[in-house]
Amino acid sequence: DELARVPFDSILGAEAAAEALDAHDFAGPPQCLLAGALAAAYVGVASCERWRPHALSLDWGLEGRDSLRDHPVERCQRGEMEGDALLEDTLRQLTEASESVRRLAPVDEHVSFRACLLVLTRAFDLSHLRDGLNPALAPVADLFNHPSSTTLPERLQSISVSGLAVQSTSDGDDLVVRAPRGYDPRCGDELYNWYGNAGYGKTGSVEEWREAEDKFYYQYGFRMW
Repeated sequence: DELARVPFDSILGAEAAAEALDAHDFAGPPQCLLAGALAAAYVGVASCERWRPHALSLDWGLEGRDSLRDHPVERCQRGEMEGDALLEDTLRQLTEASESVRRLAPVDEHVSFRACLLVLTRAFDLSHLRDGLNPALAPVADLFNHPSSTTLPERLQSISVSGLAVQSTSDGDDLVVRAPRGYDPRCGDELYNWYGNAGYGKTGSVEEWREAEDKFYYQYGFRMW
């Protein structure tokens, strides 16, 4: 049931990013450090070289390839959709983060903003496996999509979250991604990771549920239901 092994040394965490960028006194969000190191790796800064292969595999919105073009933050920035207060705040935070990234790495505005958006949509918490990895960017482990009602086969919709998603464990110096435990995947099945509940099982008002769903949408760029 082992799908992949990823050396922890190749995973970008905030502590390693601060070390590589010589930014130990940086007082901003740790996501900015990740975005700074990711952007620096992308443009070839030597101290971030170990993350360059992962950085080059990601979508920087160049040469007609832009899988994040329809992300609500991108559309709001281009004036193609009117943002509510939550979306406007998300765009503001990313813009401020982008400014921080340009102080951390020798990159232009496009690269810094895209690095922040990549961190927003791909970083996750691996601190249960190793300290200093919340948030973190992990090669291979970030390939798995979150299940949604439009992508999940009907035969899998009754399976619990713990049984549906791939599992992240550690073995020595490696992050190990293992197959789901709740079913036997068939040839051609897509495998999923679980990003967050987005209001699922949430008690309270409909407005609170919708706010949780909107937060998920503005972070990952799609609605899970």
